[in-house]
Amino acid sequence: MKPVIIIGFAILLFFGCTVGVREETLQKPDKAYLKFSGNVKGASVIVDDNASVDLAKSSNDKEFTSEELIQIVPGKHTVKVYKNNSIVVERIIFTSSGETVLIEIP
Repeated sequence: MKPVIIIGFAILLFFGCTVGVREETLQKPDKAYLKFSGNVKGASVIVDDNASVDLAKSSNDKEFTSEELIQIVPGKHTVKVYKNNSIVVERIIFTSSGETVLIEIP
């Protein structure tokens, strides 16, 4: 009977301890992104009636590539893409933290 009690106590001690268990929660950055694909040549984009971003040039004055992202805050946004002073894309989007929304330009 004593060995059963000792074995039971050892099992309880072994499974009852949580030594080395660690839990982490990573928070996503409070940023969202727009990515453009298709014919970006000659296109410009306006998000929420703010300043226009010329998709022909990137932030470093080189040609804009489809791999570049425009950073926005998460939430609801109106995105308008213009070419030759005409709207070619107009979308209302909802973004969450860390999300990238792809916008196709015809």
